[in-house]
Amino acid sequence: TIRGCAVGMLAGALVGVAQGWPTVGVVQGVGAILGDLMSSFVKRRLDLEPGASAPLLDQLDFIVVAALLSQPLTKASHQDLATIILLTVPIHYLANFFSWLFKVKDRPW
Repeated sequence: TIRGCAVGMLAGALVGVAQGWPTVGVVQGVGAILGDLMSSFVKRRLDLEPGASAPLLDQLDFIVVAALLSQPLTKASHQDLATIILLTVPIHYLANFFSWLFKVKDRPW
């Protein structure tokens, strides 16, 4: 939704401000939302229902775009980017599972 996109970008900006990197926060917030939008587009082309699970696509979309867009600002190495991406997948799965377990989400993905 438009509101979800706006809140996601604002959250990225606020986290960036809190960490002392406001520009990086904005870029990563925008990158994460762009990644989500791109994966939603792909899922619609594959005729997946809204909210349907797409393993790995759902976990990698936001982090890959956010990391690539912010790399020129952060000067993160290829090893740093690979580590961030590899850690994000299990963290994302676990966060979604526990959110579902505690009834914050209606699906475990």
